[in-house]
Amino acid sequence: MLQCRDVQAGVVGVASPLAEHEEEAVAERAASRRPRPPTLLLRGLLLRCPRCGRRKLFSGWFTPPDPCPSCGLSFNRDNDATVGWIIVNLGVTEILFVALGVAVLLATWPDVPWTGLTVVAVAVNGLLPLLLVPFSRTVWAAIELLMDRMDGPPAGR
Repeated sequence: MLQCRDVQAGVVGVASPLAEHEEEAVAERAASRRPRPPTLLLRGLLLRCPRCGRRKLFSGWFTPPDPCPSCGLSFNRDNDATVGWIIVNLGVTEILFVALGVAVLLATWPDVPWTGLTVVAVAVNGLLPLLLVPFSRTVWAAIELLMDRMDGPPAGR
């Protein structure tokens, strides 16, 4: 399909097939430089910016990071981001809680130490979410980047 190009520069012309192939090549190179999903998630787990890999994003354990100084990725785009990292935080906490409970039950059956298990369960569910705050924020930022990729560009472009 032929289109008019460079209207802003005052040059009106017809696009050549070569120019269209160059644009496709540039888009393919940009897509190949994007980090793969496992890389994004690993960077999030290591408290790095999921997009560029920058370290030391947090000024305090509970302080949300400012946008990444290298790439500008916002970690608090809206209230949905807050809900998202909280879901990640509590999801990981509960998965570890259930795994720990099942492991203790299997290891000590039939004489399960119910009092000790209860104390450990309360400690895990009380402390682990606090320890996971920064990790869940960066992992959620990686998940948001992956969801944005799945949405893709709007139709018709």
